[in-house]
Amino acid sequence: MRAALIVAIVFAAHCASAPPKPLPPAIATSPDVTLFVHASGVRPLAAVEGAEVIAIGRGGEMTRVGRTFDGTAHISKARVRELQATVLLICQPFFHCGAIRIDETRLLEYDEYHIDLAPLTIY
Repeated sequence: MRAALIVAIVFAAHCASAPPKPLPPAIATSPDVTLFVHASGVRPLAAVEGAEVIAIGRGGEMTRVGRTFDGTAHISKARVRELQATVLLICQPFFHCGAIRIDETRLLEYDEYHIDLAPLTIY
């Protein structure tokens, strides 16, 4: 009993005195961001095929920067920066368009990004 108490005190003292070491930030090294585009609310996940990825620049100009194949689109980070894009639109005729604000999501800091698009329903 006494040994268990001593171990508990030593353990508590060690935990209280050792501050946690912060993890280094992850660094996205790929020149592209890979978008994984899926239909929302569908299990298992269903890839959205043939969705256009359009960059919208600061002045409102729209430029196609990619298209999904098997639910995946590779978008050049350099091209998005060159266009000074503020938003990416992901559109497919049978789905609602999705929009990503590049600055708010810090999109270009990632190598991969997952997007769920809602299917269009007509009643």
